[in-house]
Amino acid sequence: MALSIRLLEHAARRDAEAALAGLALEAASEGLALDLTAEAGILFAGFDEGRLVGAAVLELDGRDGRHHAARLAALIVGKADRRQGAGRALATNAIAHAIAKGRSAIAFETPAGGTGESLARNLGFRIVGVLPDAWRDADGESIAAALLHLDLRANELPDISPFRLRTARDADSAAIIEHIAAIWAEYPGCVLDLDEESDLKAVATNYAAEGGAIWVAEDAAGKLAATIAISPCEAAPGGIKLGRLYVAKWARRQGLAAKLLDFAERAARARGAAFMELWSDTRFKEAHEFYDARGYTRLPGERALRDASDSYEFHYRKAL
Repeated sequence: MALSIRLLEHAARRDAEAALAGLALEAASEGLALDLTAEAGILFAGFDEGRLVGAAVLELDGRDGRHHAARLAALIVGKADRRQGAGRALATNAIAHAIAKGRSAIAFETPAGGTGESLARNLGFRIVGVLPDAWRDADGESIAAALLHLDLRANELPDISPFRLRTARDADSAAIIEHIAAIWAEYPGCVLDLDEESDLKAVATNYAAEGGAIWVAEDAAGKLAATIAISPCEAAPGGIKLGRLYVAKWARRQGLAAKLLDFAERAARARGAAFMELWSDTRFKEAHEFYDARGYTRLPGERALRDASDSYEFHYRKAL
């Protein structure tokens, strides 16, 4: 399955309305009433080469005014496409988005004993109760709901003294672009082309849209010292991709990169990721030594980006 996960805005949601209705019908046949075309909630859609295979709806505010908590209001994968990683990828994107938006918990209701409960438990949810006779299937049989809860406070930002870590904002884009461009300029032939690195134009929005997050580390005066980002692996569901780990020259040799990588790995585990992967330019030799020392394995081969920097990249992966 060539799976890709997209956050569907209102216009795109309307374009996919027929396919979403089909998924909702499948859910209804199993006793679940899901309205995937409603304006409420944030809709994540899973596509296999353009064909809709599943969807998830995240409500950022929980019930009864609990604004610190989000709710996974829907998670459905078509019967023919189950057990191929789509459900995990959709849930992981929703969890990452809730974290990026500052929520400290997620609630989820799903048929007790079903694949949804099993998936949620694997992602770190714990069962807090069972609601009998929550739904009825097509034959009128009673379905109990498992009530699950995921604590996201493990993703609280760590103390990285003498620096301070915070979630990046779109307003940080110019400073981040300058920061990364300066580091690339240390290597012959490396140039930052914003058409190729378009995620940097509105960093917070772009990473949140794909279910990821980006952070910046600053000194006491607010000077940008480092960046780090994570996002779901589209090509390999179940993993998290590490990106944008760049430490300014003046902030190196202080353990900052190691602290940021530790944090990123904890955040990946909290999302239920089985592994972390990254791609690194073949010219970044000090970075390769760092990843080797941190337990990352360089996979065979390299890839050519055909970009303005004529980049070739090594592929690294670490089991979590």
